[in-house]
Amino acid sequence: SGELTDADAPLEPFLHESRDLQEDEDSNPPLLLPDSLELLEKVEHKLKKKHRNKQKKQRHRQFNDLWVRMEE
Repeated sequence: SGELTDADAPLEPFLHESRDLQEDEDSNPPLLLPDSLELLEKVEHKLKKKHRNKQKKQRHRQFNDLWVRMEE
C-alpha cells in the first residue's frame, strides 16, 4: 500500500491546479481564447505544410513506379 500512496501523491497538486484554471476560464474567457486559437492555427498550418510536402513526394514516387512498369 506504501507504493500506491507514493504514486497518488504527485497527482494531487496537479488536480488542484486544473481546478483553479477552470475557474479562471469561467471568469474571463476573452483573455485566454485568443492565445489558444492562435496556437491552434499555427499548429494546423504546420501540419498542413507537412502533409503537403508528403503528398508531393508520394506523387513523384508513384509516377516513377509507373514509368518503371511501362518500360518492363
